Amino acid sequence: MGMASGYPSGAKFTARLRQEGQLTQTEAERLVSFTNASNPLFIIGAVSIGFFYDQQLGILLAITHYTSNFLVGVCMRFYKYNERNNYIMPQFSLSKAFAKLHHARMKERRTLGKILGDSVTHSIQTLLVIGGFIILFSVLTEIMREVHVAHFFANGIAIGLEVMHLPKEMALPLFTGFFEITIGANEVSQTDSSILIKAIIVSIILAFNGFSVQAQVASILADTDIRFTPYFFARFLHAIFASIIVILLYVPIYKHQTDSTVGSFVFLPSTVFTEMEKYYDIFEKIGFLFTLTVLIGSLILLVKQKN
Repeated sequence: MGMASGYPSGAKFTARLRQEGQLTQTEAERLVSFTNASNPLFIIGAVSIGFFYDQQLGILLAITHYTSNFLVGVCMRFYKYNERNNYIMPQFSLSKAFAKLHHARMKERRTLGKILGDSVTHSIQTLLVIGGFIILFSVLTEIMREVHVAHFFANGIAIGLEVMHLPKEMALPLFTGFFEITIGANEVSQTDSSILIKAIIVSIILAFNGFSVQAQVASILADTDIRFTPYFFARFLHAIFASIIVILLYVPIYKHQTDSTVGSFVFLPSTVFTEMEKYYDIFEKIGFLFTLTVLIGSLILLVKQKN
């Protein structure tokens, strides 16, 4: 669910399971460390096609993101490993699983309409929190640019990039991506570096989640006893795995595929691309207004319901 829904659904589901007592504190800390991933629509649609105009790059980034995230989950298995000695793994039983499902359903006293209404309310609240944090960190990033604080820290990042033989002009987009993923990925796409270098930097940004997403996760975990520290350090582990895997998969998944398919697009009529560009322009003009209208309407319904 965390992979399909994107940030910060993994943290939200984990927090709910912990509140219901279905997970121990350690299990919840392990789970939240690798279930809070970006969704494929954002990686392929927004980043790869929207910023880089390259759908094949989206496949590379998606495979890299989820493979490295899986490796983080494997590593988190050893987090507080000694506690496993006090835990007895129950034998799998399909009848017991259905029995627990039945008991959980019987304990739920809300009607179907109430459940649907609460689901919509919680979804709207989460949506407002996500939008608020994105706006907050976008403004914060722009302020740091204006007062040249971003450039100061970018100079330090540039030294590390030079040690790793990466272009230092990627320092500022990388610093921006550490705060807000979307802005950072867009700035990376506008640089003059090779596509491999861009893929490495974007993979690191996606793996780190950005302080904007991390703040969303921290606000969700604040209602539980799940500690934020394991999730935070897992982000560095995710970034390391992602930067290595994207290099290993670049040639077989991206380079060979683009070389073999570039010729096939020549035979497509130019009218197809013209129609696609026209519809994209229309969507770009009305997309923001549609999103803003939905947010305002949802906020009004939420206020009325509380009153």
